[in-house]
Amino acid sequence: MTQYALPISDNGLDTDWVQGAGDGDADHFDEQDEGFGAGRGSGSGPDDATTYWNMTGIGTAYAGDHLANNLGGITDPGVGTGHIYRVRCAKSASAGKQVDVRISLTATGMSSVILDFTNISNVWTTREDTLTAAEADSITDYTSGMVIGQEGVTVGGGAGRTLFSSALEFECPDAGTPEQKNWIRTGHVPNMFGVRPGTTFGRSW
Repeated sequence: MTQYALPISDNGLDTDWVQGAGDGDADHFDEQDEGFGAGRGSGSGPDDATTYWNMTGIGTAYAGDHLANNLGGITDPGVGTGHIYRVRCAKSASAGKQVDVRISLTATGMSSVILDFTNISNVWTTREDTLTAAEADSITDYTSGMVIGQEGVTVGGGAGRTLFSSALEFECPDAGTPEQKNWIRTGHVPNMFGVRPGTTFGRSW
């Protein structure tokens, strides 16, 4: 099973971002909390153009203008696998200036993790990153302090374009999820088994 952390409040780093479609208030977390599947948030999955925010002050260099959301608390899963953060975003229109997007995750005890995506399209797309075991194991508090942020830059010439963002979430295994031990038969000794690191059912990764 899996647990999900969804936006519960603004982190306040919304410079150059404005609401494109939503309830009209100043908060952005409530336009981005529907989750990526049924039962994972306020909706049944990303609603894209129905509720989203857009970065109108997009420049040519990343300047810390994040659309950042504080995530709700979850329980420490006790394993370092299956930690994924994702956002749903798109370019405002086809052609025109190239738009790149940077997504980031910060959590208590873990150094900020950043991933860049270049030349995104105007088709709404889920973009995600999986933490390494070392990154996941460094998280010391899953109940608060988790923040997902995103920002964009433009590259080259052409008509101006902006970055749209409609949803985000963090996922990890349920608490108490046992780590999968990959048992293989050793030699020709009956009923003698061992664990081979880095394999699944006897096959190398």
